[in-house]
Amino acid sequence: MSNRFDSATYLRGLGWNGPGSSLNNSSGGRAKPIVVAQKKTLSGVGRDRDTSFAWWDAVFSSVANKVGGDKVEQHRTSTGILSHRPPPPKGSAYDDLTAEQKSASASGLNLDAMAAVKLEMARRQLYSGFLRGSVLSPSVDDENAPASSKGKGKEVEEPSKKRKRDEDESKQEKRRSKAEREAEKAAKKAKKEEEKAARKAEKRASRGASREKENERPSTDDAASSGDAESRSATLSGTSTPVQSKEERRAAKKLRKSLAALSSASASASLAPSTSTSAISTSAQSPATPLSRASLSLADDSPEARAKKAARRAEKEERRLAKKAAKKALKELEKASS
Repeated sequence: MSNRFDSATYLRGLGWNGPGSSLNNSSGGRAKPIVVAQKKTLSGVGRDRDTSFAWWDAVFSSVANKVGGDKVEQHRTSTGILSHRPPPPKGSAYDDLTAEQKSASASGLNLDAMAAVKLEMARRQLYSGFLRGSVLSPSVDDENAPASSKGKGKEVEEPSKKRKRDEDESKQEKRRSKAEREAEKAAKKAKKEEEKAARKAEKRASRGASREKENERPSTDDAASSGDAESRSATLSGTSTPVQSKEERRAAKKLRKSLAALSSASASASLAPSTSTSAISTSAQSPATPLSRASLSLADDSPEARAKKAARRAEKEERRLAKKAAKKALKELEKASS
């Protein structure tokens, strides 16, 4: 008869029907066993894992030793939890205590305190190897310093006063610089305004000059038209050279006046009564009729009459052109004002 435990026979003895059926023999129960995934890799253990000490094996052995045996006192941490660190090299934390350790525990000594004392002694022994320098003694000036404590106080006060003065001076300089900046800004602003006003005045002057030029244009147009009319009259009258100088213009005016006088005289002679009873009238009228006829014929056929007609035509043309230029100038002024 084997001492090996068989779980299937044990469960059948409790009423289990066997593989393919649930433990409570119900249709809604779980028929398949639960598969436990065994961890065979190092994934999830951590980066800084220490494989030199199998702490899980030590924990298992310590727990297994408790089963069916006497309790062994173990070295625990301050929290009472088993440490995951390896035991000291001199002995295992899970082995039985030595006679010295038992005597120390019986006497009530604190091993942690002893370890702290050992560390302190080692530290003192280490620092005792360093040489300690001598203390620096005060100089002669430092020894005489207590006698002149008042002078020191004054010297201390003087730098503070100097600092205050420097601060005041720096504040004044800042204020001055600020005032200077404001003055510069105001001067720049005034200069800009003056330049702006000068530009506006120049623009206004240029506009006034342009308007004056536009107003003067009709007069120049009139002069040009009069010159054109005179040239036309000269061409019509048969003259070879056009009127250019002032003297020639004056001569032309005199000629016009003489022609006008001749025409008025001829008209008065033709309108005089022909039936007079006196001899004086007959004698005066008889030679006047051929004179008047001759003068009329001369006035009609002579170049002077032709020049007179041309002058009248030129005057009419000048008036027409002047009216046209005036209308044009008025239109331009209305456009400029709008």
